[in-house]
Amino acid sequence: MVSKQQQHQTLLIGHDKCIFKQYLLKKNWVGPNGKNVLVPKDEGQGVMISNFQSHEFRFGLEISAEELARVNNARKGQKYRDEKAAKEK
Repeated sequence: MVSKQQQHQTLLIGHDKCIFKQYLLKKNWVGPNGKNVLVPKDEGQGVMISNFQSHEFRFGLEISAEELARVNNARKGQKYRDEKAAKEK
């Protein structure tokens, strides 16, 4: 007899999103006449990018072993701003 645990498979699916805003990185711009130009009061129009991922279905990004080796080689020796947090994740 097959147990209930063997009949069903659990898939863990993660979700993440990112919102890019038009004026998010406000700067104090100076016009050609040397005067400050008007800066918008809000962050402007936004675009949200959202996706799901799981171990079984991945993120939809396929890379070859050579590409992965090149990325890992480029990251070698780089430091994280918060190394303790990076190691915990």
